[in-house]
Amino acid sequence: MNYGYGSGDVPPNKLGITDPEVMRAAQQVTTDFRTGEMREGLKVIRGNFDTDHFRKIHEYTMQDVYQWAGQTRQDLKENTNQDISRDRQSVATSDPLAFAEAGKVNTRLDAISADLNKEGGLKGLEQGEFVKRLATYYDQYYQVAPFRAGNDAVLNIVTEQIAKQAGYDVQLENAPGVKIAADKTLAKDASKGDRSDLEQALNAVTKPAPGPEAELARRSSLRENEVPMTRERHEAIQTRELNQSGMFIQDTLSGRVGGKDTYDLLRQTQQEISRGQINDQNLQVARQIGNSLKGQGIDPYIGRFEKATAELAELKGYYVERPGPERGTALPDRAPSRSEQER
Repeated sequence: MNYGYGSGDVPPNKLGITDPEVMRAAQQVTTDFRTGEMREGLKVIRGNFDTDHFRKIHEYTMQDVYQWAGQTRQDLKENTNQDISRDRQSVATSDPLAFAEAGKVNTRLDAISADLNKEGGLKGLEQGEFVKRLATYYDQYYQVAPFRAGNDAVLNIVTEQIAKQAGYDVQLENAPGVKIAADKTLAKDASKGDRSDLEQALNAVTKPAPGPEAELARRSSLRENEVPMTRERHEAIQTRELNQSGMFIQDTLSGRVGGKDTYDLLRQTQQEISRGQINDQNLQVARQIGNSLKGQGIDPYIGRFEKATAELAELKGYYVERPGPERGTALPDRAPSRSEQER
Protein backbone atom coordinates (compact mmCIF):
# COMPACT_ATOMS: atom_id res chain seq x y z
CA MET A 1 0.00 0.00 0.00
CA ASN A 2 1.18 3.52 -0.78
CA TYR A 3 0.98 5.51 2.46
CA GLY A 4 1.84 8.73 0.69
CA TYR A 5 5.08 9.35 2.54
CA GLY A 6 6.73 10.77 -0.55
CA SER A 7 10.24 9.70 -1.53
CA GLY A 8 10.89 6.31 0.06
CA ASP A 9 8.48 4.14 1.99
CA VAL A 10 8.97 5.56 5.49
CA PRO A 11 10.23 9.03 6.45
CA PRO A 12 13.21 9.41 8.81
CA ASN A 13 11.82 9.14 12.33
CA LYS A 14 12.87 9.22 15.98
CA LEU A 15 11.68 5.66 16.58
CA GLY A 16 13.86 4.02 13.96
CA ILE A 17 10.84 2.43 12.29
CA THR A 18 11.21 1.19 8.71
CA ASP A 19 7.98 -0.77 8.29
CA PRO A 20 5.22 1.48 6.83
CA GLU A 21 2.40 -0.30 8.69
CA VAL A 22 4.19 0.03 12.04
CA MET A 23 4.96 3.66 11.21
CA ARG A 24 1.33 4.35 10.45
CA ALA A 25 0.25 2.89 13.80
CA ALA A 26 2.95 4.72 15.79
CA GLN A 27 2.11 8.02 14.15
CA GLN A 28 -1.59 7.49 14.85
CA VAL A 29 -1.02 6.88 18.58
CA THR A 30 1.24 9.87 19.14
CA THR A 31 -0.87 12.14 16.95
CA ASP A 32 -4.08 11.23 18.76
CA PHE A 33 -2.47 12.22 22.06
CA ARG A 34 -1.19 15.60 20.84
CA THR A 35 -4.31 16.54 18.89
CA GLY A 36 -6.35 15.53 21.93
CA GLU A 37 -4.47 18.10 23.97
CA MET A 38 -5.30 20.75 21.39
CA ARG A 39 -8.98 19.80 21.19
CA GLU A 40 -9.29 19.95 24.97
CA GLY A 41 -7.64 23.38 25.07
CA LEU A 42 -4.54 22.19 26.94
CA LYS A 43 -2.42 23.47 24.06
CA VAL A 44 -3.46 26.47 21.96
CA ILE A 45 -1.66 27.41 18.74
CA ARG A 46 -3.06 30.57 17.20
CA GLY A 47 -2.34 31.90 13.76
CA ASN A 48 -3.70 32.95 10.38
CA PHE A 49 -3.86 29.46 8.83
CA ASP A 50 -0.81 30.26 6.73
CA THR A 51 2.52 28.47 6.34
CA ASP A 52 3.82 29.52 9.74
CA HIS A 53 0.60 28.39 11.44
CA PHE A 54 0.68 25.01 9.71
CA ARG A 55 4.33 24.58 10.68
CA LYS A 56 3.62 25.22 14.36
CA ILE A 57 0.70 22.79 14.48
CA HIS A 58 2.70 20.10 12.69
CA GLU A 59 5.70 20.65 14.95
CA TYR A 60 3.56 20.10 18.03
CA THR A 61 1.49 17.16 16.81
CA MET A 62 4.44 15.28 15.24
CA GLN A 63 7.15 16.12 17.77
CA ASP A 64 7.23 12.58 19.20
CA VAL A 65 7.92 10.78 15.92
CA TYR A 66 9.71 13.06 13.44
CA GLN A 67 12.88 15.08 13.98
CA TRP A 68 11.83 17.21 11.00
CA ALA A 69 8.42 18.04 12.53
CA GLY A 70 7.38 21.56 11.61
CA GLN A 71 9.08 21.56 8.21
CA THR A 72 6.97 21.60 5.07
CA ARG A 73 7.90 19.65 1.96
CA GLN A 74 9.25 22.89 0.54
CA ASP A 75 11.37 23.45 3.64
CA LEU A 76 12.74 19.90 3.34
CA LYS A 77 13.42 20.43 -0.35
CA GLU A 78 15.40 23.58 0.40
CA ASN A 79 17.29 21.89 3.25
CA THR A 80 18.03 18.58 1.52
CA ASN A 81 17.74 19.39 -2.20
CA GLN A 82 15.25 16.52 -2.43
CA ASP A 83 11.94 17.18 -4.21
CA ILE A 84 9.52 15.22 -2.02
CA SER A 85 6.38 14.40 -3.96
CA ARG A 86 2.99 13.50 -2.50
CA ASP A 87 1.42 11.45 -5.28
CA ARG A 88 -0.63 8.51 -4.01
CA GLN A 89 -3.69 6.41 -4.75
CA SER A 90 -7.16 7.60 -3.80
CA VAL A 91 -8.68 5.94 -0.73
CA ALA A 92 -12.04 6.29 -2.46
CA THR A 93 -11.32 4.86 -5.91
CA SER A 94 -7.66 3.70 -5.93
CA ASP A 95 -7.08 6.09 -8.86
CA PRO A 96 -3.83 8.11 -8.86
CA LEU A 97 -3.91 11.55 -7.24
CA ALA A 98 -1.50 14.43 -7.58
CA PHE A 99 -0.77 17.04 -4.92
CA ALA A 100 1.07 20.36 -5.01
CA GLU A 101 4.73 20.38 -5.99
CA ALA A 102 7.09 20.74 -3.04
CA GLY A 103 8.47 24.01 -4.36
CA LYS A 104 5.03 25.67 -4.32
CA VAL A 105 3.77 24.51 -0.92
CA ASN A 106 4.53 27.58 1.19
CA THR A 107 3.30 30.04 -1.43
CA ARG A 108 0.02 28.14 -1.81
CA LEU A 109 -0.60 27.98 1.94
CA ASP A 110 -0.05 31.72 2.26
CA ALA A 111 -2.30 32.47 -0.74
CA ILE A 112 -5.15 30.33 0.61
CA SER A 113 -4.79 31.98 4.02
CA ALA A 114 -4.94 35.44 2.42
CA ASP A 115 -8.20 34.54 0.65
CA LEU A 116 -9.66 33.13 3.86
CA ASN A 117 -8.84 36.33 5.74
CA LYS A 118 -10.42 38.42 2.96
CA GLU A 119 -13.63 36.45 3.60
CA GLY A 120 -13.49 37.39 7.26
CA GLY A 121 -12.58 33.87 8.34
CA LEU A 122 -16.05 32.71 7.16
CA LYS A 123 -17.83 34.59 9.94
CA GLY A 124 -21.41 35.74 9.52
CA LEU A 125 -22.62 32.74 7.51
CA GLU A 126 -25.58 30.44 8.08
CA GLN A 127 -24.65 26.77 8.22
CA GLY A 128 -25.36 25.86 4.59
CA GLU A 129 -23.24 28.67 3.19
CA PHE A 130 -20.57 28.18 5.85
CA VAL A 131 -20.15 24.50 4.95
CA LYS A 132 -19.97 25.36 1.27
CA ARG A 133 -17.18 27.88 1.82
CA LEU A 134 -15.43 25.64 4.35
CA ALA A 135 -15.36 22.83 1.77
CA THR A 136 -13.68 25.21 -0.67
CA TYR A 137 -10.83 25.94 1.72
CA TYR A 138 -10.57 22.37 3.00
CA ASP A 139 -10.23 21.19 -0.60
CA GLN A 140 -7.51 23.73 -1.38
CA TYR A 141 -5.49 23.00 1.75
CA TYR A 142 -5.96 19.27 1.18
CA GLN A 143 -4.54 19.49 -2.32
CA VAL A 144 -1.41 21.26 -1.04
CA ALA A 145 -0.58 18.41 1.40
CA PRO A 146 2.26 20.49 2.85
CA PHE A 147 4.03 17.78 4.84
CA ARG A 148 5.68 14.48 4.06
CA ALA A 149 3.52 12.89 6.77
CA GLY A 150 0.83 14.08 9.20
CA ASN A 151 -1.25 16.15 6.76
CA ASP A 152 -4.63 14.75 7.80
CA ALA A 153 -4.09 15.44 11.50
CA VAL A 154 -2.90 19.02 10.89
CA LEU A 155 -5.69 19.85 8.45
CA ASN A 156 -8.31 18.47 10.85
CA ILE A 157 -7.06 20.79 13.59
CA VAL A 158 -6.90 23.75 11.19
CA THR A 159 -10.45 23.09 9.95
CA GLU A 160 -11.83 22.81 13.47
CA GLN A 161 -10.14 26.10 14.41
CA ILE A 162 -11.54 27.89 11.37
CA ALA A 163 -14.99 26.62 12.29
CA LYS A 164 -14.66 27.63 15.94
CA GLN A 165 -13.76 31.20 15.03
CA ALA A 166 -16.79 31.31 12.72
CA GLY A 167 -19.17 30.06 15.43
CA TYR A 168 -19.39 26.40 14.44
CA ASP A 169 -18.36 23.09 15.94
CA VAL A 170 -16.80 20.69 13.43
CA GLN A 171 -15.78 17.25 14.72
CA LEU A 172 -13.22 15.55 12.48
CA GLU A 173 -11.59 13.22 15.00
CA ASN A 174 -13.62 10.22 13.86
CA ALA A 175 -14.86 11.25 10.44
CA PRO A 176 -13.20 9.05 7.78
CA GLY A 177 -15.94 10.00 5.32
CA VAL A 178 -14.43 13.48 5.00
CA LYS A 179 -11.10 12.11 3.71
CA ILE A 180 -12.90 9.84 1.24
CA ALA A 181 -14.98 12.79 0.01
CA ALA A 182 -11.85 14.94 -0.24
CA ASP A 183 -10.19 12.33 -2.45
CA LYS A 184 -13.27 12.20 -4.69
CA THR A 185 -13.27 15.98 -4.96
CA LEU A 186 -9.57 16.10 -5.76
CA ALA A 187 -10.09 13.80 -8.74
CA LYS A 188 -12.86 15.98 -10.23
CA ASP A 189 -12.47 18.78 -12.76
CA ALA A 190 -11.40 21.62 -10.47
CA SER A 191 -12.50 24.31 -12.94
CA LYS A 192 -16.13 23.24 -12.42
CA GLY A 193 -15.93 23.70 -8.65
CA ASP A 194 -18.01 20.63 -7.78
CA ARG A 195 -17.41 19.91 -4.10
CA SER A 196 -20.79 18.36 -3.35
CA ASP A 197 -19.30 15.17 -1.87
CA LEU A 198 -17.06 17.13 0.46
CA GLU A 199 -19.81 19.56 1.41
CA GLN A 200 -22.10 16.69 2.37
CA ALA A 201 -19.39 15.00 4.44
CA LEU A 202 -18.49 18.21 6.27
CA ASN A 203 -22.11 19.13 6.89
CA ALA A 204 -22.62 15.78 8.66
CA VAL A 205 -20.03 16.73 11.29
CA THR A 206 -20.91 20.44 11.61
CA LYS A 207 -23.27 22.13 14.03
CA PRO A 208 -23.63 25.64 15.48
CA ALA A 209 -21.40 26.05 18.51
CA PRO A 210 -23.13 27.02 21.79
CA GLY A 211 -22.69 30.30 23.62
CA PRO A 212 -23.06 34.02 22.93
CA GLU A 213 -19.58 34.37 21.41
CA ALA A 214 -20.33 31.72 18.78
CA GLU A 215 -23.75 33.23 18.12
CA LEU A 216 -22.12 36.62 17.55
CA ALA A 217 -19.63 35.11 15.11
CA ARG A 218 -22.53 33.77 13.02
CA ARG A 219 -24.36 37.09 12.73
CA SER A 220 -24.91 38.18 9.16
CA SER A 221 -23.58 41.66 9.93
CA LEU A 222 -20.09 40.12 9.98
CA ARG A 223 -20.45 38.58 6.54
CA GLU A 224 -17.74 39.26 3.99
CA ASN A 225 -18.08 38.83 0.26
CA GLU A 226 -16.67 35.74 -1.40
CA VAL A 227 -13.18 36.37 -2.77
CA PRO A 228 -13.32 37.05 -6.53
CA MET A 229 -11.32 34.94 -8.95
CA THR A 230 -7.80 36.33 -9.27
CA ARG A 231 -5.06 35.49 -11.74
CA GLU A 232 -3.18 33.62 -8.99
CA ARG A 233 -6.22 31.52 -8.04
CA HIS A 234 -6.96 30.75 -11.68
CA GLU A 235 -3.36 29.66 -12.21
CA ALA A 236 -3.50 27.44 -9.12
CA ILE A 237 -6.69 25.77 -10.38
CA GLN A 238 -5.24 25.11 -13.82
CA THR A 239 -1.97 23.80 -12.39
CA ARG A 240 -3.96 21.42 -10.24
CA GLU A 241 -5.95 20.32 -13.30
CA LEU A 242 -2.79 19.81 -15.34
CA ASN A 243 -1.18 17.61 -12.69
CA GLN A 244 -4.32 15.68 -11.75
CA SER A 245 -5.41 14.84 -15.29
CA GLY A 246 -1.77 14.18 -16.18
CA MET A 247 -1.59 11.58 -13.41
CA PHE A 248 -4.49 9.64 -14.93
CA ILE A 249 -2.82 9.74 -18.36
CA GLN A 250 0.49 8.60 -16.87
CA ASP A 251 -1.29 5.78 -15.08
CA THR A 252 -2.69 4.62 -18.43
CA LEU A 253 0.72 4.82 -20.07
CA SER A 254 2.41 2.87 -17.28
CA GLY A 255 0.23 -0.15 -18.08
CA ARG A 256 0.97 -0.14 -21.82
CA VAL A 257 3.62 -2.27 -23.43
CA GLY A 258 6.43 0.03 -24.50
CA GLY A 259 4.79 3.00 -22.81
CA LYS A 260 7.66 3.92 -20.49
CA ASP A 261 9.37 6.33 -22.88
CA THR A 262 6.12 8.20 -23.50
CA TYR A 263 5.37 8.11 -19.76
CA ASP A 264 8.73 9.70 -18.93
CA LEU A 265 8.34 12.29 -21.68
CA LEU A 266 4.86 13.25 -20.52
CA ARG A 267 5.96 13.50 -16.89
CA GLN A 268 8.87 15.78 -17.80
CA THR A 269 6.66 17.91 -20.06
CA GLN A 270 3.98 18.19 -17.40
CA GLN A 271 6.53 19.32 -14.79
CA GLU A 272 7.93 21.97 -17.13
CA ILE A 273 4.50 23.42 -17.94
CA SER A 274 3.44 23.29 -14.29
CA ARG A 275 6.50 25.33 -13.35
CA GLY A 276 5.84 27.92 -16.04
CA GLN A 277 8.64 26.75 -18.37
CA ILE A 278 6.41 26.90 -21.46
CA ASN A 279 7.84 26.68 -24.97
CA ASP A 280 7.06 25.35 -28.44
CA GLN A 281 8.59 21.98 -27.74
CA ASN A 282 6.74 20.98 -24.58
CA LEU A 283 3.41 22.27 -25.91
CA GLN A 284 3.93 20.27 -29.08
CA VAL A 285 4.83 17.15 -27.08
CA ALA A 286 1.77 17.53 -24.85
CA ARG A 287 -0.52 17.82 -27.86
CA GLN A 288 1.04 14.87 -29.70
CA ILE A 289 0.82 12.57 -26.68
CA GLY A 290 -2.80 13.56 -26.13
CA ASN A 291 -3.67 12.89 -29.75
CA SER A 292 -1.98 9.48 -29.68
CA LEU A 293 -4.11 8.38 -26.71
CA LYS A 294 -7.51 9.59 -27.86
CA GLY A 295 -10.14 6.92 -28.29
CA GLN A 296 -8.66 4.71 -25.56
CA GLY A 297 -11.16 5.48 -22.81
CA ILE A 298 -9.44 8.49 -21.22
CA ASP A 299 -10.62 11.27 -23.53
CA PRO A 300 -12.14 13.33 -20.65
CA TYR A 301 -8.75 13.44 -18.93
CA ILE A 302 -6.98 14.30 -22.17
CA GLY A 303 -9.46 17.15 -22.67
CA ARG A 304 -8.82 18.43 -19.14
CA PHE A 305 -5.05 18.18 -19.68
CA GLU A 306 -5.18 20.07 -22.98
CA LYS A 307 -7.44 22.80 -21.59
CA ALA A 308 -5.22 23.30 -18.53
CA THR A 309 -2.12 23.42 -20.75
CA ALA A 310 -3.67 26.13 -22.94
CA GLU A 311 -4.88 28.13 -19.94
CA LEU A 312 -1.45 28.07 -18.27
CA ALA A 313 0.27 29.04 -21.51
CA GLU A 314 -2.05 32.03 -21.79
CA LEU A 315 -1.66 32.98 -18.14
CA LYS A 316 2.12 32.87 -18.46
CA GLY A 317 1.97 35.17 -21.48
CA TYR A 318 3.14 32.57 -24.00
CA TYR A 319 0.75 33.65 -26.75
CA VAL A 320 0.98 37.37 -25.96
CA GLU A 321 4.76 37.48 -26.10
CA ARG A 322 5.13 35.54 -29.34
CA PRO A 323 5.42 37.50 -32.61
CA GLY A 324 3.45 36.62 -35.70
CA PRO A 325 -0.23 35.52 -35.64
CA GLU A 326 -2.80 37.07 -33.40
CA ARG A 327 -2.94 36.09 -29.74
CA GLY A 328 -4.37 32.62 -29.29
CA THR A 329 -3.37 31.32 -32.72
CA ALA A 330 0.36 30.78 -32.25
CA LEU A 331 -0.07 27.07 -31.50
CA PRO A 332 -2.37 25.25 -33.94
CA ASP A 333 -4.83 22.65 -32.70
CA ARG A 334 -4.59 23.62 -29.06
CA ALA A 335 -7.59 23.46 -26.76
CA PRO A 336 -9.41 26.82 -26.63
CA SER A 337 -8.87 28.85 -23.46
CA ARG A 338 -11.73 29.97 -21.26
CA SER A 339 -11.53 33.58 -22.45
CA GLU A 340 -11.78 32.40 -26.06
CA GLN A 341 -14.73 30.14 -25.26
CA GLU A 342 -16.56 33.12 -23.74
CA ARG A 343 -15.98 35.33 -26.80
